[in-house]
Amino acid sequence: MKLVVTFMLYFLIFAIWNAGFVKKEKYKNLYLVFFLFLFSFYLSTPYYQINLDGSIQSASVHTVFIALILCLFFVADKSVLKPGKELILFIPLFLQALISVSYFKFSNIADVFGILNAYISIYLIVLIYRSIPNIDINKFLYSINYLALVNGILGIAQYITGKSLLIGSFNSSILYTEGAVDIKRVIGLAGANNAAGTFSAILFGVVLYNLLKKRNLFSLVALLITTLFAVLTFTRVGYVAIFAEILIFWLLYKPKKKRTQFMKIISFCFGLPIIAIVTSSFISGLINKLFTERGDTSSERFRQFQRAYDYVISNNWFSGVGIGQYKPYLLNHYRIADLPIHSQYLNVLAEQGVFILIVFVLFNFTIIYKILRNKHIDKDLKVLAVAIFSANFMCSNFNPNQFYYMNNVLYYIIMLGLYFYAKRYKPVAETSDKELKISA
Repeated sequence: MKLVVTFMLYFLIFAIWNAGFVKKEKYKNLYLVFFLFLFSFYLSTPYYQINLDGSIQSASVHTVFIALILCLFFVADKSVLKPGKELILFIPLFLQALISVSYFKFSNIADVFGILNAYISIYLIVLIYRSIPNIDINKFLYSINYLALVNGILGIAQYITGKSLLIGSFNSSILYTEGAVDIKRVIGLAGANNAAGTFSAILFGVVLYNLLKKRNLFSLVALLITTLFAVLTFTRVGYVAIFAEILIFWLLYKPKKKRTQFMKIISFCFGLPIIAIVTSSFISGLINKLFTERGDTSSERFRQFQRAYDYVISNNWFSGVGIGQYKPYLLNHYRIADLPIHSQYLNVLAEQGVFILIVFVLFNFTIIYKILRNKHIDKDLKVLAVAIFSANFMCSNFNPNQFYYMNNVLYYIIMLGLYFYAKRYKPVAETSDKELKISA
């Protein structure tokens, strides 16, 4: 019933939005999707499962998934019915998913639904972009400043109150108890602390790009708030990813003004030694805060990777053990209780096999390859694509990103937006360096 009510409410919102604001610029429906990020939560379905330990898990659907379905409904044209090259990559994923679904009684039903929800959402995003005839890419990216600002303010409020403040879990504690002391780790809109670290890294890259492009106060405030949010997540790989993004922009971003280029060189020459000195001065405090108090869980990642190989991957190279079945497989066959694999790529190999892993890798690397290969688009956009791709790759291979729905949706909305922009858009004229338009 909740699904039906939410669907009808969102349909009404999209109808009003399209009647009053969209006109011929169909890509503005994605603005509404970003707005509905603010009300994101999971809706339970009638499907549930009693686990071996007696706990009950129910399958659920994310509200943003409903928003994407309705977004496609309002932008779709006849191109949606034509199979594109992207479908070649998704067919094996969906076929393997159907095999997993047929074995619900052996599966972790919540994990199956969670991963399927993400896969279908990514394909919905592909179809949405295939239906959009034009897009003002810089305005679209600039709109993410608002999302970053709200997410950051929410994170600060979470840290102050110690509560999640999210729909469905408003009063849930954000205390993290696996270290020497309990610490607050904000979760923002992502819904989990490690997920929030990845979420902040993706937002950081876009907001930094907007600041370099626009050089306005709003982008600066959004960047500062996002940086503070990232710090409060206490997600170490998120810190590394953000540092990598800064380094990528520092090395690859080329300002158009010579004075700005000179300042960039000066800042690089003096910035690195200053960072090294500051880091060395506070290294003991950082180690205490990030490893002793926070808990040294990073070493457990590698033990888990070895465990996943020894007990699961080595015996199921080709087919995997099925979507969402890593934990049940270990429990049923070896009586080992484990967490989800903290690597999205390794999880694909373990649960879906080497062939699907190749498909997954090809899909992701094709996106960045096509963006970089296009000679027409602004080089600054290519720097952004490299930064976002690198940050997500780092985070998704040290966290269970396969279950971080909001991260996957945000990442692919940005990267597929750049991909289709690079694939379908060319300059209006050789002398114009302004917005790119779709070629005939």
